[in-house]
Amino acid sequence: MLMLTPKPLKDTIAQSVVKQIIRAAHPFTSRERVSAVVFAYFDESGKPDHSPVVSLGAVVASERKWKDFEKEWMKELYLVKAPIHPRHNLPYFHMTDFESPDCKDYRHLNKDAREAFISSLAGIVNETISYGVVESLAVKDWNEIVMPHFLDSYRQNRGWYLFMLQNALIDIAYWTKNLSLHEPIACIFDTNNEVSYAATEHFNDIRENDYCGIGHRFVSATFANSVQFCPLQAADILAYEGRKDIHNKYIDGGERPIRKLLQVLLKEGRLNISRSNREDLETFRDVFLRPRQ
Repeated sequence: MLMLTPKPLKDTIAQSVVKQIIRAAHPFTSRERVSAVVFAYFDESGKPDHSPVVSLGAVVASERKWKDFEKEWMKELYLVKAPIHPRHNLPYFHMTDFESPDCKDYRHLNKDAREAFISSLAGIVNETISYGVVESLAVKDWNEIVMPHFLDSYRQNRGWYLFMLQNALIDIAYWTKNLSLHEPIACIFDTNNEVSYAATEHFNDIRENDYCGIGHRFVSATFANSVQFCPLQAADILAYEGRKDIHNKYIDGGERPIRKLLQVLLKEGRLNISRSNREDLETFRDVFLRPRQ
């Protein structure tokens, strides 16, 4: 049986992928190099059909904060013996795997150890981010209100992602208006074959046309692998928790208490969880989409 030996932590940090990607995403004149890291939860086909709720999480921090995050995050993953990716030979975290009862990767942790581990990860996220946003929508609402007005499969399969991405960028841009931040923000997305090209086109359109007066606040769109670029794993947690919260409140009727992990993430007051309701989707349809003839 082939046994994987992960890279030593000091070698991993010395070869910081976080630093390389963030610096490549910003012009050389940038000083703080603030980046918004974006991760979405949806089916691998790029269609949201298999989940009642889809969500997109984005977390914002400076290069210095993301470098500190990388060091602490990797240290925590090594400590609990998180799974090692066979191709990249690095420990990684994916919230769906952690929550799945069928996943064997964390069975060596008892209940207390699991809670301590996920709380530590949440603490690292809180220490790092300056702002976080989760955008969600109910798939049933989207399919009934918006989907019929997309006449081609390309938009049908990707429109929901672009809609939530656009809302997240608007939220982040408005947040920056209250800051003395004079540099544009770079966006770093999780690589996905179904939506990467569409996301790039839409992002460039927002920038070039200064959509809603926010385009000038962003500088570039970059795509990265979430195993190698671990800040995406933080956005993964936010997207997952935001989706669960919206599912509880609007699909299940809000009978369950707010999840402990989400309580930890919310306590610093830097996270905004938003849901596009039916009225929001109707407004989007009426303003931006021509009624089907």
